[in-house]
Amino acid sequence: MKRWLSDKTDDNVTVVVGESGSGKSTFVRRLPHFWEATPVKVLNIRNKLTDPGLLLDQLSEVLEIGPFSDAGGLVRQEESIEPQVVVIDSAHNLFLAEVGYLGAYRALMECMNAHLTHVYWVIVLNAPSWNYLSYVFVREQRVSNLYKMPRWSPMDIRRLILSRHKGGRRQLKYNNMLLSAAASSESTSIRAANSRVFNILWEQSGGNPLAAIELWLNAVKVKGRLAEVGVPERPSANLLAGMKDDLYFVYTAIVLHSSLSTEEIMLVTHFSEPVVRHAVKQGINMGMIIRDESERYRIDPYWYGSLSGFLHRKNMLWN
Repeated sequence: MKRWLSDKTDDNVTVVVGESGSGKSTFVRRLPHFWEATPVKVLNIRNKLTDPGLLLDQLSEVLEIGPFSDAGGLVRQEESIEPQVVVIDSAHNLFLAEVGYLGAYRALMECMNAHLTHVYWVIVLNAPSWNYLSYVFVREQRVSNLYKMPRWSPMDIRRLILSRHKGGRRQLKYNNMLLSAAASSESTSIRAANSRVFNILWEQSGGNPLAAIELWLNAVKVKGRLAEVGVPERPSANLLAGMKDDLYFVYTAIVLHSSLSTEEIMLVTHFSEPVVRHAVKQGINMGMIIRDESERYRIDPYWYGSLSGFLHRKNMLWN
């Protein structure tokens, strides 16, 4: 962005991608604090929006310009736009993987590709959605700056978990599986357990902070003022084996779009309502699917790594 602001490059787009829970929303919240050279405006696409006209209307409000119907209309008004960074958060809500429902994302892409000198675009979206859209728009999408949310280190995961735990004012106790029988003293054994549990947590979560929190919560049993920590463990993908393929397609659709309603799942999978409801109900019973405040279904962070890995192995998701 510094090179853009100093007129050293015409490249004015950065795409930020990451798995659910990887810290994308935190990045968006903090961006105005470490970039003060221009205003930072955020358009958060909270619900599915596939109508290009509605998206362009929202963009005109964010940019504080008159309505426009295409990228050309945006370019013609550029002189009235002050230099600024525009963040499109949750851009994965701008499409459904079905013919006729890609228009809003295409409209955004055309704005991104337009020759603008006063706007720097930061597009934030789910990694599986980005992978899908990259294949769909392989000839049209031109992005030089792709930033993938990094994996957190074991030390970062440890700091996060312990800072959250501190507020509970409970004493940590490690179970016997984590304590080292070969340790020379109790304090040495506890230190070894402390190191071991966070290394396991990091491995099981893949460095994803939200997944690490969920794994920690599932590994801890509260007994009065004690919090006994067991071995963090992801749910076994074996629980997914042997299901009908219809269920896998439903779960793939949810991962691909981040969240979907029943009607949206029916649209992108072409399955009947009973089939979709059965798949969703089974996922809920397993604790794998949760329903959010917008009445859409998403994958529980505790399950995300296991399900994603399973679907990749079945070639239903790809990188």
